[in-house]
Amino acid sequence: MKRKKWILMLALCTSLVLGTVTTSVAATGPAPAQPMAQECGNCGQMRLLNQYDYGEWVYLTTTICEKKVGRVDYIYKRPVFMSVKCGNCGFTADLGTTWEYKTVCNH
Repeated sequence: MKRKKWILMLALCTSLVLGTVTTSVAATGPAPAQPMAQECGNCGQMRLLNQYDYGEWVYLTTTICEKKVGRVDYIYKRPVFMSVKCGNCGFTADLGTTWEYKTVCNH
C-alpha cells in the first residue's frame, strides 16, 4: 500500500513539474506580429503612405575633378520634402526636409 502511495505522489509531482515547464515555455513564445504600417492620427486607419517632393537643383560650389587633372566639377543640391498621407481620409503630416547632393562632371 505504501508503495502505491509513493508511486502516486511521484506521478503527481512529475506532472506538476512538467506542467510548470510547458507553461513557462508557452508564455515565452514568439512575440505577436507588429503592424507594418503607421496608424493615421486623424482616422486611425493603417493606410499612411510616404511621399517625397523634390525641389529644384541649386548650384552650390565646385570641386577638383578626380578623373581629369586641372578640371573642376560642379556640386548641386536640392531639398527633399518628406511627408505622409493617409489613403483613407487624406490627412497629411510633414516629416521634415533633407538635402540631396550631386556632382556633375561636364567634360
